[in-house]
Formats: sequence, C-alpha cells, structure tokens
Amino acid sequence: MNYRYRVKERFSLQEKNRVWCVVGAGPVGCQAALCLRRQVGVKSESLSLLDPCRPLEVWSRRTESCGMRYLRSPSVHHLGPGSSDLVRFQKQRYRTGKPWRGKSNSPKLDLFNAHSGHLVEESGLQKAWIPAKVERLVRNGSGFSLETNQGDF
Repeated sequence: MNYRYRVKERFSLQEKNRVWCVVGAGPVGCQAALCLRRQVGVKSESLSLLDPCRPLEVWSRRTESCGMRYLRSPSVHHLGPGSSDLVRFQKQRYRTGKPWRGKSNSPKLDLFNAHSGHLVEESGLQKAWIPAKVERLVRNGSGFSLETNQGDF
C-alpha cells in the first residue's frame, strides 16, 4: 500500500476538523501542509503555516546563494502527492533547457522551484501563511498552544 494513502486512513473526521498549525514554511513544512490539505482533507480555514518568511523563501534564497543548479535527490522527491507529479509538471508546463541530470533524474532547481510554487499557489498555502516566529509550545489537554511573536495559536 502506498504511504500517501495510509496517511489518509490514519485521520478521523474529528481530526480533519481540528485547527492545524504547521511550523516552518520550507520544503518539509509546505509538504506537510499540502498533505494535510490534499490527502487528509483539512479545510484551508483550519490550517495555518507559521514562519517569519514567505513559503519557500528561505529555501530559494539559500539554494541561489550556494549556486545550486540541480537537486541531489531524484525526481520522485518533491512536494507533490504523487511520485510522478514533478515529471508530469515538467512535460506539461516546463520546457526550458535540460530538466534532469544523471541516472537518478535529479531535477533542475528551477524546475523544482516552479513546481513547488505552483503547488503552493494552487492549494492556497499563501493564504494560510502567517508571518510569525514560534517561541514556545505548550501542551493543554488534548492539544497544544503555540506562543509566537504575533500572538498565541
């Protein structure tokens, strides 16, 4: 069974209706938020993406500053829900230069970033983004509260 489908089975309807906060808007945080939206069915108004910087902003800045042109990981590692989503995106929307490198089909950074930006925009994660820095996590009953520089969640 595919991991992405098992994620969906683990969440009950009650959990889908909770308020969700994902801390960090880098590739991992964005992928977690996308998974909650698409695989679990969390409504956009129930999801917050907390980070002082815009989604994927720090990732883009750091990869640009080090001169990265291709990712080290293969084409199946990306933010989309399906393992072939990046390849499909490349065939449909991205036709610039040599998009892959090596036997593992490492994607060009521009392709990865274009695909990631498309997913963030399409899923409405920009609207879920709150420019906040988490300062403390507090357990309260069956959940947690996050204390941030912009208030508590």
